[in-house]
Amino acid sequence: MKMNALLLALVISSSAPFTAWSADLGQPMTWRSSQAAKLNQTPDLAKVAEKLIVRYDPDGDTVQATVSEAKFIDLDGDGNLELVALVDYSGRAFFNNLAVITTRAGSPVVTIYRSNGTNMRGLDQRLISEPGSPKKLLVVDRFIDQYEGALPTPKEQRLLELDSGRLQDVSKQHRDYYVKRLAVLEEKAGISAGANAKSASTTSSTSPVERDDKFVLRQELERTRLQSLGE
Repeated sequence: MKMNALLLALVISSSAPFTAWSADLGQPMTWRSSQAAKLNQTPDLAKVAEKLIVRYDPDGDTVQATVSEAKFIDLDGDGNLELVALVDYSGRAFFNNLAVITTRAGSPVVTIYRSNGTNMRGLDQRLISEPGSPKKLLVVDRFIDQYEGALPTPKEQRLLELDSGRLQDVSKQHRDYYVKRLAVLEEKAGISAGANAKSASTTSSTSPVERDDKFVLRQELERTRLQSLGE
């Protein structure tokens, strides 16, 4: 009898943490901005995010989602929080998807941005304030051409905004971001702004040229220069 009671206590103890976290989190429509600090202290938030993706995404249990990082943040400035996560669906720790658990028409939904293979890290650094607005923008990476396996491959950055529960690419509306990014890349490359950037190599990254860090940087410089012009 004592042994059965002990086993029951152990079962309850082992299952209590996730039950408590789920109860504390509540439904997405109850996540208020004022609760951000508390919710972001949820133990094993990445694991909780995985379970919520399965729960709210109709296809969530088709392929196992693995979350590397997750954070509660008010993306659209409406006073309600979204849960943002970097997700891998390949089983190979390639976190090239960005999932947002939010609400649409009063119902919980999962909206997902799928990159073209770029492994993304550093979720905090991918959340930036939109100038003159309470909204936050998400910075995501994409390969400029295509995934080249082990070869060094140039990437570009895109800016996403949550609008009516959907992620929209608003990169062309934020040229100032790319002007600043261009200056950083130019400093990294040790070249001056303007003429030198315009004369940077525009060789396609699929060309049979030697791939190295300088090649990648030239490609990223040229792409960022075009983005700074609104292209």
